[in-house]
Amino acid sequence: MTAPDLESIAGLDWTEYACNCPCHPQGCDNRATHVVSIHALHRCNEPGLTFGDRVEFRCVECLLRLQAEVHFRLEEVNRWGVGECGSCGAPMTRMTDLVRDWSPLA
Repeated sequence: MTAPDLESIAGLDWTEYACNCPCHPQGCDNRATHVVSIHALHRCNEPGLTFGDRVEFRCVECLLRLQAEVHFRLEEVNRWGVGECGSCGAPMTRMTDLVRDWSPLA
């Protein structure tokens, strides 16, 4: 296989990514604006993860929805004690324990 001619790929736009939020039955139609690292709770030792996290491209609406949902669920779980990851034992007390990092796409 030979490398593609640089002139033939120069016009491609490598900055447009679709939001890959799994919460939409037909997929999210929005353009991704953030890279999000989410702890793979109870599966963080599986191969293919980045430091125990899965990485997703999300639009700002789906990122905010994810943060709110995680915050709400952690409040529910932590009423009965401190939740923790079944794989690594890390405590799950704050939203940032699960949604570990997010940054705008450059």
